[in-house]
Amino acid sequence: MKNPIAIAIVIAGAVIGLGLFLGIRSIRTAGTPNVNGPAAMAAGTRPPPPPPRDPAMVRGDAVAVLEQFRRHMIESCWRPALAKSPKPATSFFVVNFTFAGDGLEIARGISEVRDQPSRPDVAACLRQQPIGLRIPAPGGAVQLELPLAFP
Repeated sequence: MKNPIAIAIVIAGAVIGLGLFLGIRSIRTAGTPNVNGPAAMAAGTRPPPPPPRDPAMVRGDAVAVLEQFRRHMIESCWRPALAKSPKPATSFFVVNFTFAGDGLEIARGISEVRDQPSRPDVAACLRQQPIGLRIPAPGGAVQLELPLAFP
């Protein structure tokens, strides 16, 4: 009778070798498209991107979204800061938005306005808010700078 451990080692080696062979065959080489994958099949059925919208309409949509954001931030950031210290009673900021072509906010910057009343505590709270606001699809990436005033 042959050694059972040697037979087990040979079988394990064959399984590992087969796995490596099949795994290497499934890896695409750089620059070679996978014409059989689901993404390749779906690529021909994707609708074309929407045409670019009028910049004035996109800006109007962003202004409306910023106003909703401002109302929420009055409760989350402004009133708690005002309760701690009543001065200054107003604050002015500039919000720099970047929206993707589908209308999802992908970046936001909050800047305090020089020579205007400003509360650093409110600015810090605004910067901590998660991004993810949405406007109707502008048809391409859009970057906007909008004023934001409190209260």
